[in-house]
Amino acid sequence: GRTILLGDAAHATTPNMGQGAGQAMEDAIVLVNCLEAYDFDKALERYDKLRVKHTAKVIKRSRKIGKVAQKRNKLIVNIRNSIMKMMPNAYASSQATFLYKSKEK
Repeated sequence: GRTILLGDAAHATTPNMGQGAGQAMEDAIVLVNCLEAYDFDKALERYDKLRVKHTAKVIKRSRKIGKVAQKRNKLIVNIRNSIMKMMPNAYASSQATFLYKSKEK
């Protein structure tokens, strides 16, 4: 009688980072690993601990990106675009490094 939610059913995110399907796959892998390593109840606790904080960060970051990217005021858009052109690639890519850190079981 229990239901386990993963992917967008558990944490719908805006499409600004392209992470919807990626987070769903990570959820599935982490859940399977937890179910293999622990009894059912402990596995669900561990899954929750590993995924909730991480996916909340993805959701918040995606929303922030969307708010900035979807501005319509021409002056703000020009300022945003100028800033983005001056931003070092290393800084921009460092904003997503948390996506690539693997978690233990």
